[in-house]
This record gives sequence, structure tokens and C-alpha cells, in this order.
Amino acid sequence: RGSLAANLERRGTIIQLTAAGRAEFAVGEAVPQLDAIICCTGYNYSFPFLDLQALGLSTAQQHVAPLYQHMFAPGYGPGLSFIGLPWRVVPFPMFELQSKLCARLLSGRATLPSAAEMAAWVQQHKKQLADAGQPLSYSHHLDYKQLDYHAWLAGTCGRDVHRVPGWRAVVLHAYWLWRWLLLVGLGLERVNSS
Repeated sequence: RGSLAANLERRGTIIQLTAAGRAEFAVGEAVPQLDAIICCTGYNYSFPFLDLQALGLSTAQQHVAPLYQHMFAPGYGPGLSFIGLPWRVVPFPMFELQSKLCARLLSGRATLPSAAEMAAWVQQHKKQLADAGQPLSYSHHLDYKQLDYHAWLAGTCGRDVHRVPGWRAVVLHAYWLWRWLLLVGLGLERVNSS
């Protein structure tokens, strides 16, 4: 587990957060004032401090739904944003773009489509998964689609937000080509057995 910095504390499940910054935990003493919360839940999405049912959200089948562009619950806009859900991605550049978009939306420098348009995107995304034979747990699996997602994030932020640098795209394409060649050249059985 390693050692933590003196100003960090590892805690368990949060059961309540207040507007004043107080946090209550399932086990242990409450903390009267937090500076930040870093939720490390892995791919089993869990937000016990949110009333997901009241928000019309679910974490069933290892995905958070319904979310527009893996971030926004239709009807709540940027007021409820999820950063860092996509997986099989280069995480930090993506999370930075997601954070920039949230900041732009909250400051009024960018806009989201209507709740109906966001809900339509959610349905289309769900249909694409079904058509590809992928389970709902792959909702936030981006892999080779991450470059398009980066472009969407940056484009929605505005012209002054930089797109994915060309060298990163080249590296990712080389990786995807290498992986494809392994699958074709070695067969799925050998790749899956290693």
C-alpha cells in the first residue's frame, strides 16, 4: 500500500457529504472539513454518497448510466459531472480535457445540447454496443475510439483548447496496429492464453 503524504488520509466508504465539507464514513470518525476527495473504486463504480436512484442513475452491470459522453446525466448538465470513467485509454490527458470541459460548462464558456439530445445520444450509444455484441460493461471502454473522444472534448471546450498532439496519435495507432497484428498472426487462442 505504500506510505501516504502527511496531509493525506486513506478512508473507507463515504456515507454522507455536507455542503460545508463535512464527511461521514461507514467506519471511523467523521471529518469536519475536507479539502478534496479522491475516489478510488476501480472499475466497480460505486458512489454511495449520491442517491443514484433519485438522480435516475445506475451503476449496475459495471457502468454508470445514463450518461451523455461518459460524463453528464441528461437533465443535470454540468452540475453533476463524472470525470475519469472511460477505460482502456491514456487516462490523464483525457481526464484533463474532461476537467477543462466541466470548467468551461460551469463558467458558461461552453454549452451542452438539450437534455433530449443527450438522452438520444445515450440510446444511440447503447444501440451501438448491442449491435457490436458488447455488454453494457463496455459502455465506457474507449480504446481506439479515444482519439475521437478527445477531439469531441476539445472541440466542445472551444478553439483555444489543444487537440491530441500528432505524436500521441501516431503512438496509439502504432500500438493498435501491433495489437491487431498479434491477433491476426498468432490467433486469438495464443493471445488469450498468455
